[in-house]
Amino acid sequence: MTPTLRPALRVLAAFLAAVVALLFCAANALPAPDAPPPPDALFGLLLRAQAVSLPLLALPAALWAAAEGRARLRGLLAWPEGWGLRRLAWCLALALAGSYALAEGVAGGGEQEAARQLSALRPGQLLLFAPILVLAVPTFEEALFRGVLLHAAPPWAALPLSSLLFGLAHGPDAFALPLALLGWCLGLVTLRARSLLPAILLHALFNLLALLLALLLALL
Repeated sequence: MTPTLRPALRVLAAFLAAVVALLFCAANALPAPDAPPPPDALFGLLLRAQAVSLPLLALPAALWAAAEGRARLRGLLAWPEGWGLRRLAWCLALALAGSYALAEGVAGGGEQEAARQLSALRPGQLLLFAPILVLAVPTFEEALFRGVLLHAAPPWAALPLSSLLFGLAHGPDAFALPLALLGWCLGLVTLRARSLLPAILLHALFNLLALLLALLLALL
């Protein structure tokens, strides 16, 4: 790729990333139905939603990766030196504690609503949905929010903007502030590690815990 094309691709990737993030914010601001649909209908709805959302998340990230070049991309996808399990465990614990405390203060336990929504699925459906929730979603969301948006915005605005959009993209209710805090933590981890891999892993663990809680509630 010619050097003159890379700045144009970066601008296009940043524009598409902002549009996609705002689309998710607008979609999640719509009123939820009074009662959840039956498990089979809910499972189909979730699969269709991911079939639409994951390519939307991937498009800006693909353009951004092409603009960054192979050397820069290899660095962002390499495991950072000095980041072991102990440091990751501390980061996850702080993110979970902060998100939980903020959700308790804002909505009095609203942090469990996502698990309750997922628990409407059957245990077998939850297990089938697990690879999407734990592997695909963290990878594509981190590529957009901590990949494109965190690196495209001006340094003074990158972290708060990407964190706020990450929270609002999951809904304007009790989730917005706790997940914005989670996004802030993941952004700090990405900037400190200079790699996307720790944030992807922490995001995957966060989703895995929500999935396990949903599975527990579904079995009770």
